[in-house]
Amino acid sequence: MTNVKKLLLAFLLSLLLLLSLPAGAAGQTTAFSLSYANGTAGGVVEVFLSCDENPGFSGAALNIGFDPDVLQYDGCTTADGFDPDIFSAVETEGQLRIAFTDRQADFYMTGRLLTVRFRIVGETEGDSLSRLTLSAPAGAVADVRYRSAECRVTDGGVYIGSSAIHLLPGSAYVLDRERGYVTGIAPQTAPEAFLQQFTGSPSFSPSGSRYVFTGSAVAAGSERYTVVVTGDLNGDGTLTASDYLLAKRAIVLDAELTEIQTLAADVSGDGKLTASDYLLLKKSVLGLGQAVICDTRGDG
Repeated sequence: MTNVKKLLLAFLLSLLLLLSLPAGAAGQTTAFSLSYANGTAGGVVEVFLSCDENPGFSGAALNIGFDPDVLQYDGCTTADGFDPDIFSAVETEGQLRIAFTDRQADFYMTGRLLTVRFRIVGETEGDSLSRLTLSAPAGAVADVRYRSAECRVTDGGVYIGSSAIHLLPGSAYVLDRERGYVTGIAPQTAPEAFLQQFTGSPSFSPSGSRYVFTGSAVAAGSERYTVVVTGDLNGDGTLTASDYLLAKRAIVLDAELTEIQTLAADVSGDGKLTASDYLLLKKSVLGLGQAVICDTRGDG
């Protein structure tokens, strides 16, 4: 057998082996997530089931767990562009079992797949979070060739109470409701990345800004919070020499800073402005040390 024929045979055997593997064995992962919503007792909220990563699947079976003492299932609808041959949503006590499939081809879309509605039936004291758990049994996701895929899921929830603005669980930001600030934002954070840290659909102002900056705002309904970007004393959303010079003048020359500038200058997060804050800020600007804060950054 010639070398060319050997290479061709090896290629064909490799191709057949790859096609016979389950999707998960080839490193394929399908990711689903639930969103968060805000609501008050007696109201109806909408939670979105989305597909965040999709190598291609024709069917899935997912479970949404909820607290029936707090939430009551109120129906669901498929999103525009998502039209499976078969779709079912069956509720049992505290569990919503969802299944959908297309018998002819795989889905490759990402984004919202379903809108699930819940009525808030439980009374709560103050603001509280009623969690929604998303799960997928083994082999619950498969493509049109019946190859199962690895599946990753992310939970959601419903915030119940009078507040219209909430941070996602695990966010690095801090919402100071008493003073009306949101802090912990990295320099050079794009507005889109900033808003993704909140539940619901708050707005950022001023619109058209490249970066979130100290003195900008996030709002929803009648609630409004002023943004404090760590290290951004001059309010341009970035770290520059101007920022650490302002901090130096305040420390060395006792120059006066506004309350919001003082919060931005507290890069160490100890609640006060000291020489260590100035040094950390200077090192970050000059690239001599670790950035003062480095998560949740958008590239603009």
